[in-house]
Amino acid sequence: MKPYQRYALAIVSGILLAVSHPGLSFFPLAWIGLVPLLIAVKSASNSKSAFCIGYTAGLTFFSILLYWIVLLYPYANIFLTALGYVALVAYVALYFAIFAVFVVPIGVIVPIRVIVPIRVIVPIGVIVP
Repeated sequence: MKPYQRYALAIVSGILLAVSHPGLSFFPLAWIGLVPLLIAVKSASNSKSAFCIGYTAGLTFFSILLYWIVLLYPYANIFLTALGYVALVAYVALYFAIFAVFVVPIGVIVPIRVIVPIRVIVPIGVIVP
């Protein structure tokens, strides 16, 4: 798969997930929203490209989902509102990127009952001793 196709799948995944949230509320898309991202990450050659693919999906998803922060400008300075929006979107997009990096070594074929204990319980044990 060519690199631009991977990034296109990541953008499609972000859009599908954003459309499934309240506002547009087309919730059945939540069931298939991660599929394009998983296909793109599976074809990634290394963890760095998986990180970039996941970050692209996260940027797309959260920039659509958090649009309302920009609408706060009548109540706050427009520069600070825009800066806060960009900073928040850039930060929370890291969650998608870290998820994509963790999916690369495991692969998509491993059953979910194996992935969940390894990837959810271990980080919680590290953060909260």
